Amino acid sequence: MAPTSTLTYQDTLDSQYLSSSLSSLSRSRSTNSLIVRTYKEATQLYLTKRFKEALEVLEPIITAQPADEDEHTNGDAGLVAAAPVAQSSKGTRTKVWVFYLSLLHAIVDLGPEEGKLVFGSGRWRELAAKARDGTVWEDVWRGEMFGCESRGSWRRGGLR
Repeated sequence: MAPTSTLTYQDTLDSQYLSSSLSSLSRSRSTNSLIVRTYKEATQLYLTKRFKEALEVLEPIITAQPADEDEHTNGDAGLVAAAPVAQSSKGTRTKVWVFYLSLLHAIVDLGPEEGKLVFGSGRWRELAAKARDGTVWEDVWRGEMFGCESRGSWRRGGLR
């Protein structure tokens, strides 16, 4: 006699969980791939001293996403989601953020005259001030905070 199988509620839940996990893994891999491609493009622009283009390529992956009106904002000025880079591997995140800091340093090193020619007066002053007064670390924190908060990597005042 052939065995009969009965699909239980637990089997259904397990199947849904597995499907959700595989879907999440697939999204994670494609996000990491996008981040790596963007990083490589930005570094090539940096190496050819096209700092403005490098920053324009990099900013979308390091900028925290604004909240939709319907979504819960965790009380943080309308931000709800981490920057896309927060979804990538730890090594990739480190490379991207170190590169961002290096790029910002190179932009400041242009000096006021060349910096204003390349970026415009207001934008260059904004970038230079961000580097000089240390608010660049707020960018890093904001870009990572929502994605890492659930992993327990961040706490008030810095890394654990």
